[in-house]
Amino acid sequence: MRTVLAFVLAAVAAGCAGSRGPTPREDLRVPAADRGPSAREQARIQELFVARTRTASDYCLGPGDVLTISVFGWEAMRDQQVRVSPTGTIDLPLVGSIPVAGRTEGQAREAIEQRLRKDLMRDPHVSLFVQRFQSQQVSVTGAVARPGLYSLTRDNRTIYDVIAQAGGLTDQAGGRILFSPATTGHCGAPSAPRTSVQTASLRTASVPTNAADALAPIEIEVDAPLAAGQPNPLAIPVVGGDSIVVTHGRFMVDGWVQRPGLYSFTPGVTAFGAMTVAGGALFPADLRHAEIIRAKRDGGKEVLHIDLESVGTGQEQDVSLREGDVVRLNASPLKMIPYSVYWTFNNLFRVGAGVSVAGA
Repeated sequence: MRTVLAFVLAAVAAGCAGSRGPTPREDLRVPAADRGPSAREQARIQELFVARTRTASDYCLGPGDVLTISVFGWEAMRDQQVRVSPTGTIDLPLVGSIPVAGRTEGQAREAIEQRLRKDLMRDPHVSLFVQRFQSQQVSVTGAVARPGLYSLTRDNRTIYDVIAQAGGLTDQAGGRILFSPATTGHCGAPSAPRTSVQTASLRTASVPTNAADALAPIEIEVDAPLAAGQPNPLAIPVVGGDSIVVTHGRFMVDGWVQRPGLYSFTPGVTAFGAMTVAGGALFPADLRHAEIIRAKRDGGKEVLHIDLESVGTGQEQDVSLREGDVVRLNASPLKMIPYSVYWTFNNLFRVGAGVSVAGA
């Protein structure tokens, strides 16, 4: 009997040690700076959005691109479809070979007009339309339905468009997208160092001067709130050479639940939903002081407290989880007393019954 009493006291002490003091309402206030992109990433997103939106129609031509060219007043040169050769040139009837690789649509049109003006026509008017940007490809990998290389078209020019072209996110997708912009600037020229961007709707943004920061992928959280005046990262126009990785997400449920362990993350999963996926809470669980352990962008950890009992009754709002979160249900000191007694006597009778049967 002394052994049973010692076990009960030890269990109660463990439950008291696992209890938390702060109130759930106070601890659920997440720092605004950690709920969205960092200041450095916001600057990179602003810079890319402004620069690429300004030149969205000026993609560079390259080998494999399919062009439709027409010359006003020349029936033989109406709706001519040509493909840019591996050497970066196109061949037109009576005109010959014209280099177009590394040029925009407008520059290629001017090159054709100059050749016509020089050899065949006095005042040529050329229309040029890119049917397919075969040379401008974006890599999409990770938790998407059809990972691979995708060529840009006029209808697929943003991160969101290309992910949709790849079949969208799978059930194993996490809440993050890693976007690595191409290191080349306008029409293959190296990107010039920029210090700030000023527009009517966006405040001045400092661009990282560290080369390592410039090459690091931009982390985009799918469900992160947007600050006032900030562009949606998923609306950033893409260019050839960009890389998009949709992460495979997981979260953990630990503590007094039926099935603690790792579970696949899906955008929209909440703390209460995580508890349900793990089979529900056991009797000793302190639902009023559940914890969400979350990694911060600076490498640290923060602990958010949530009242799952009030969430279950609709009195408080649930909390959306992020990829990598740990939901922990600690033991309630008051519930540990009856549970410990129940567990101890239940196991003693079970062991005793087993010995009696074995002895018989």
